[in-house]
Amino acid sequence: MSSGAPRAPYAVPMNETEPKIETATITLNEAAKLTGISSKTLRHLADHRALPGLVRLERGHVRIRVSEMPTFDQIEALLVARVEASIAELRRFFDRVQLELEAVGNDITELEDDPLTVIGIDLEAFDQLSASGPTTLRGAMRRMGEASQTLWFERLALDELRPRY
Repeated sequence: MSSGAPRAPYAVPMNETEPKIETATITLNEAAKLTGISSKTLRHLADHRALPGLVRLERGHVRIRVSEMPTFDQIEALLVARVEASIAELRRFFDRVQLELEAVGNDITELEDDPLTVIGIDLEAFDQLSASGPTTLRGAMRRMGEASQTLWFERLALDELRPRY
């Protein structure tokens, strides 16, 4: 009795401030088949709430509104923008790592000049994490690693869309 067309159950928007209007939705797998984009890429974008038209069912399943389902070109543009943002974030954390390395280097230089001087705060704390973020070398490198992983996945998703010949 199935016509092969995607089901269109009703769901509520993910954004709770939006009015709860029932709309026809499809699964990410169905959207993947319709757009030609892998469900893994759509899931990644949904997990980061970067995919337009997302709704969440009562049991937590994510779906896309049929009326707002992005096209292949829109998803490609979204991925390009996310890659560019990831590169900018990676640059910010790289700059922070350089700053922390310079501070540790200054402390080492002070010790080379006077081995009996107090060990500088940056050298003493370089391998500690701070609750307030990447204030030490270790924290900055951890954040840079996370940014690198995000960039890697988003580039992989973009490369799936743009096969190399």
